[in-house]
Amino acid sequence: TSLNIIPELQAIPDDDPEWQADLNPSQHIKDEFRKLRKVRNVLIEKYHSEFLGTLVAQAVDKKDRYSPVVQQNVKVGDLVLLKEVHTKPNNYPMGLIKKIEINSNDEVTGALVLKGKTRELVKRHISTLIPLLEGNNISMPNPNSSRNDVVNDAVTDSPRVRRKAAVVSELRTRKLFN
Repeated sequence: TSLNIIPELQAIPDDDPEWQADLNPSQHIKDEFRKLRKVRNVLIEKYHSEFLGTLVAQAVDKKDRYSPVVQQNVKVGDLVLLKEVHTKPNNYPMGLIKKIEINSNDEVTGALVLKGKTRELVKRHISTLIPLLEGNNISMPNPNSSRNDVVNDAVTDSPRVRRKAAVVSELRTRKLFN
């Protein structure tokens, strides 16, 4: 609703029963303000009776709906997968975190990621990132060692026996990452 400060300037049809030609502008403004105040009070009443009640009901209808979420700990230099909307998970592009955004609660909320294939910088929310490798824990193998040595080192470090192809693949990934 807008105030009509000078009603005589606007063409008003003769069949409008509320319009009075002899009404002075100050009285017209007071009447319009009264109408606006009445509408505002109705909106406030509906807000408190319906909207807030609905919010309370929604907050308690499911158990642990608003429980704290464990945040992912990603750092600059980590290798991640980027979730894409119309892409299968095995085709998600890889990226390297270049910069992270931290909120007032010291939680990581977003990141600036360098996409691997296209080399473009994209800004993504933390919920669309899947951590793969941490940048600080990546150790390069000895370039003088043969593939058999790599498999033997992996077997002695972990209690589980790993396939030679898996170890070689992990080393190649780390080499590409560095």
